[in-house]
Amino acid sequence: MNNQEESYQEVLPRLGDKTLVILVPRPWPKQPDKHFMPSEIAIYLRKNGFSTEKIKVHVFEAITTENETNFEGTVKDLEGKEFSDLSVMVFNQTSLDSYMNYRWQWEN
Repeated sequence: MNNQEESYQEVLPRLGDKTLVILVPRPWPKQPDKHFMPSEIAIYLRKNGFSTEKIKVHVFEAITTENETNFEGTVKDLEGKEFSDLSVMVFNQTSLDSYMNYRWQWEN
């Protein structure tokens, strides 16, 4: 099993559990077997039975710098897109909740 395959084996069960997953992609231009970037991840997931058009994802690049960017869409939308080595992926598969969603918390 190569390094890329090992990385996928760590991610797949968590995505299958439909939990929140935060992933730091890894570029490796000189060793493609280690390349683990958003586009490759999206293609791999689709080829392995995930409904990539239904999984929401954010990709944040260069966080806290003047070059910060934010991609929001589905995993399918990532196919063919290039991101920098300063990227973080967040697979949002959960319903976010807050005490503010419960009226009794803030009404007298």
